[in-house]
Amino acid sequence: MQFQAVKEALGEDPTAVAKALLRHDVAVYAVINRAILEHVQNKQGEIVTKKGELPALVTRDLPKFQQAMTKAVEALIRLEGKDGGKGSLDVADIILDCETDNAEGE
Repeated sequence: MQFQAVKEALGEDPTAVAKALLRHDVAVYAVINRAILEHVQNKQGEIVTKKGELPALVTRDLPKFQQAMTKAVEALIRLEGKDGGKGSLDVADIILDCETDNAEGE
C-alpha cells in the first residue's frame, strides 16, 4: 500500500515526493548515527576489542551511514535549489532540522 501511495504521488509531483523521501532518509540516518555515537560514548572503556581494535560498528557501519546521510542531504539541497546564492542552506541546518523533527515525533 505504501509503495502504491508513493507511486501515485510521484505522478502528481515527483519533486515534492523526492524531497519528502530524502528528508525522511536524512532523519533516519541522523537517528542511526546518534544511536551509534551514544553507544560508543556509553561504552568508552569497553569499546576496544581484546585484539585492540574498534568494532565494525564504528569502523565500517558508522561511516556508511554518515556517507549515506551526506549524499541524501546533498541531493535534497540540489532539489531545493539551495546549493548557493539566495536561500543558501547549510548541510548542518538540514540535519539538525531533521533530528529535531524526528525527536518531536518520538
